Amino acid sequence: MSAPRPDHYRMHLNNYLQQRYGHTQFLTWEHSHQGPLHQPMWFSTAYLEGIPWGNGQGPSRGAAMEMAASEVLRALATRR
Repeated sequence: MSAPRPDHYRMHLNNYLQQRYGHTQFLTWEHSHQGPLHQPMWFSTAYLEGIPWGNGQGPSRGAAMEMAASEVLRALATRR
């Protein structure tokens, strides 16, 4: 797996799951946010088969998901 661009971790994670399992049904997400509505801090957790594999936070839900996806990819790379 080549090093993903910093803004495409979710895409690389989905591609990895598609290649490995033929689908992405194992991947689920949980999201929350804190702070004022005009400046929230988002938190995302990526789950594989119901087990948390990555956490992220950022100024948008997408940014938090990217960070969490990068953690999942890093964890998957060390398990091979």
